[in-house]
Amino acid sequence: MEAKKMGQPRQRYAPQDKPGQSAKQEKHTTQLTPRHQRIHTALTDTPAGLLSFDLRHKCGCMNIADEVMAMRRQGFKITCTMEPFITADGGKGKIGRYRLVNQEGDI
Repeated sequence: MEAKKMGQPRQRYAPQDKPGQSAKQEKHTTQLTPRHQRIHTALTDTPAGLLSFDLRHKCGCMNIADEVMAMRRQGFKITCTMEPFITADGGKGKIGRYRLVNQEGDI
């Protein structure tokens, strides 16, 4: 039995074929799911942006924030600005307005 050498970390993961790239990153694809396609189309068709409530109804998904986060990880530049609004009960609140930023950086 070989003695462990002091000061060397134990290898916890299988060796990688490509240095600096994990297996998860290799499987990553930028192909859009149908849900992401609907979100992209809705934001492209509305340069002024859509409120999260409107985007949920237009795209048919309730977890818009999660879907936008996934699209951001794929490289899409989507901003969210919080805007004040009055609730049905008269209380003050904030709601997010999502906008797709074009490649020049303009909103």
